[in-house]
Amino acid sequence: LSGEVPLVLEFFAANPGVLVYNVLCPVMSTCGQLFIFFTIKEFGPVVFTIIMTTRKLFSICISAMVFGHAIDARACVGGGL
Repeated sequence: LSGEVPLVLEFFAANPGVLVYNVLCPVMSTCGQLFIFFTIKEFGPVVFTIIMTTRKLFSICISAMVFGHAIDARACVGGGL
């Protein structure tokens, strides 16, 4: 053991709000994995791939609009394929 557990506990004691994020992160990660397993089981890997690709495309477009990123013509053609 590295002996870092007391340091972590001291940090949690000094910053109690952090504990919520340390619990929520693995819970949300688990929910995401369950969604992935359910989607693949019910609809197959091809549908899951389409869902994730579409999600990523929307994420890029929203990020570009919100943060003012430029998307050049080559990127638009790549996204359209």
